[in-house]
Amino acid sequence: MAITSAQIQIVVAATASESFGVTTQTGQTAKRDTIVFSNGVNATCITAVIDTNITITSNSTTVALSALTDTLDGVFAGTELKAWRLSAPSTNVANVTITSNVSGLWTGTAVPNTTFGMLTGDATGFTVAGTNNITVAGNNNDVLAVTLFVS
Repeated sequence: MAITSAQIQIVVAATASESFGVTTQTGQTAKRDTIVFSNGVNATCITAVIDTNITITSNSTTVALSALTDTLDGVFAGTELKAWRLSAPSTNVANVTITSNVSGLWTGTAVPNTTFGMLTGDATGFTVAGTNNITVAGNNNDVLAVTLFVS
């Protein structure tokens, strides 16, 4: 099966206002980065989307990329990471610590209700292999939501 529609967006928007007597000053910022991906292995192309939750057991869980399936239940076959999203949901009880040997993937501590992401339209992306892994440590039954766009 081919990718028929895929995109990653990062949106930042904020409005601030401050009053000085009868005068109000307002400042705004709005940024949007969007990459639309098509099927394939060239620039802005992917061949699979991995979208999974890693649930912590025994205070730490390690998952090899080869153990993950794509959204159509295909085995992990990517060699290039084009975009990723990591999210520690608000339902988590504690912080989760993320470590990984996946090139380009963020590592560190995520508090509940935190999301990190990266996107690139580069033709080669970051090199990945099925032997790469992601480790999530923290409170048992807490979750890290992982979405990977690969080709």
